[in-house]
Amino acid sequence: MTAPAARRKSFMLSLITFRAFGNSFRIITDAPDIARLAPVFRFGAEAEIETVRNPVWPRAGALALVKDRGLFDSLSSGMSGARAVSCGPHAGLLYSETGECAAALLPENKADAETAVLCATPVFVRIVMLKSNWCFMHAAAAAANGQAVAFVGDNECGKSTLARTLVSRGWDLLADDSLPVVMQGQDVCAMPVREAVNARALDAKEREALMARGYKECGLAGFLTPPELNADEPASLRMIFYPEWGAAGDAVARDASPAFAYKKLLAACISPLQGDDMRLYVKILDQLMARSRHIRITLVRESAAPAVFLQDILRGAGLC
Repeated sequence: MTAPAARRKSFMLSLITFRAFGNSFRIITDAPDIARLAPVFRFGAEAEIETVRNPVWPRAGALALVKDRGLFDSLSSGMSGARAVSCGPHAGLLYSETGECAAALLPENKADAETAVLCATPVFVRIVMLKSNWCFMHAAAAAANGQAVAFVGDNECGKSTLARTLVSRGWDLLADDSLPVVMQGQDVCAMPVREAVNARALDAKEREALMARGYKECGLAGFLTPPELNADEPASLRMIFYPEWGAAGDAVARDASPAFAYKKLLAACISPLQGDDMRLYVKILDQLMARSRHIRITLVRESAAPAVFLQDILRGAGLC
């Protein structure tokens, strides 16, 4: 049985509704100017905002992002069997046992609150998407003709650089940092995410190329939102690159050992997995190891852009 958001005190809150991956999500908040950033920045989604008094809670598909401590306590007390998960340096997320709703207490500092919102919202979406067997990987990816390649590795290893290189050659960007994957038959497929692209490191030519493809300003300085795709169909994940930066010499590519690839893929999971969810991700990894090609690629910062080098590898694999 549902209960009002607050029993002892009346609250006027904002209800932000947006769609991602074919699902409808809601954010209940007392800080709408901050919370509204997340749908646009993380999913390129236009959000509808309305004012409501004491919205129904718990509520399926709803995330509460609030600054008021009393309101947060009231909301969290209504979530049976709540579990906690970290979502960045400035907030933790409590989510219900069923994974249908969640709540986070935002810090008072505006900059910290913005960071918390941008971290908590995608974590909640990942929790909900697990119910449909979708897992998320820390990866960039691009696709062409229904086939995808992913770039997996640590922060600043060159993932986004390589993905944007393919975009400049006519590929569609699937993800810049957070890639959803799912089993479809015997294939592991990747779904497009319209998350904002960090364009601050791009030179003028690269930025112009993205703008020509329909990328546009998203409201946060230095970031661009990808265009809407004609179809959000999953693409079969055929090849996975593990980029790293070298000190000197030419760019080098070589097959990754199974042990190296499996360790990297295991570490790349950013969905909060427990029990059966972990078994699901292991099944995805097993299929990736069996059906995708895995390549370590070493880039050199002083060398020319890796476009031709990357294209040659993909052409050799029949993906260009």
